Amino acid sequence: MKEESKIIIEYKVDWCPLCDQGWVIIVKDIQTSNLYLCCKECETEWKNPNKITQEQCLPFNTYAKYDYPTEDEVISYGWAEFINT
Repeated sequence: MKEESKIIIEYKVDWCPLCDQGWVIIVKDIQTSNLYLCCKECETEWKNPNKITQEQCLPFNTYAKYDYPTEDEVISYGWAEFINT
């Protein structure tokens, strides 16, 4: 059986204010399907794209595993305006 290839689009929002080495991207929690933000390098997490600051980050590993959201999911959350291309 042939596996379908999935095109992964990373929705970059901001440069990480903690590690200063990676992009903060929009991701989707596998268990709840809720969107949140995660740094690709240090894995710091945030709940809201309005508050990507050192003071507003979540405790390490608040969320477990993530997947990449679809464009429709990002739009439905109202987060499309935060995407930095």
